[in-house]
Amino acid sequence: MSICFARPGSKNPAMKKTTRTALLALAAFAGAAFAQQPASITPAPRTEQEEKWVSNHEARVAAAKKGDIDVILIGDSITHYSERSQAFKHHFGARKALNLGQGGDRTQNVLWRLQHGEVEGIHPKVAMLMIGTNNLGRSESPEDTVLGIKAILAELKQRQPNTQVVLCSILPRAGAMMASVDKVNAQLPALADGKQVIHVDLKEVFLNPEGSLKTLLYHTDNLHLSAAGYRAWFAKTEPLIAAALGEAPLASTAQK
Repeated sequence: MSICFARPGSKNPAMKKTTRTALLALAAFAGAAFAQQPASITPAPRTEQEEKWVSNHEARVAAAKKGDIDVILIGDSITHYSERSQAFKHHFGARKALNLGQGGDRTQNVLWRLQHGEVEGIHPKVAMLMIGTNNLGRSESPEDTVLGIKAILAELKQRQPNTQVVLCSILPRAGAMMASVDKVNAQLPALADGKQVIHVDLKEVFLNPEGSLKTLLYHTDNLHLSAAGYRAWFAKTEPLIAAALGEAPLASTAQK
């Protein structure tokens, strides 16, 4: 029983407009109030594709209020689009899962969402987190990106102290961006204690031995994942998800 939000929307246009205006005002205030600290740790709503972002957020808040969620997936479009895949249906379709991925999000956007209701009313046993590639894509430094990931872990610990976190490395990217990805990923193991936060390195899953991308695992943009990519990701994390849920691991879809 996973909960996905492919095309959420509000039935009240006036309320939606009021919410969007409030979010923009809050974003401006936050930018002024926290100008001296990195953007990556300053909670902020998205202002690009604002209407879609807000409606997605509102739908997730509503889903969280209903409770009865065991697994949450937190991230950007890579996580968000996973719900379209057969691998998602296989690994999470029968589980009480809530997909909190949002296209285009950076660490600061995830922080804002966590602080504004997306995990209120639920007590998940496990959260899977992969975030940061959009920070790097917006020219934020690896160091600031790590600070943002660290801030998300702290937020989760405060709001969900009994939830185990599976912290995934940022997926490899082609070209010059890979050096920044490597710098972030090199610092992630230090954020995990092996108990409440467990680190999963995906580099070997998505790279060939000589260091090139396994292109069959990627969409044509070499950023988002193909169906095979989602199978590979979820097969890697399945033992940890199953253990947190007290279940036997599911066989990967490739083995079925």
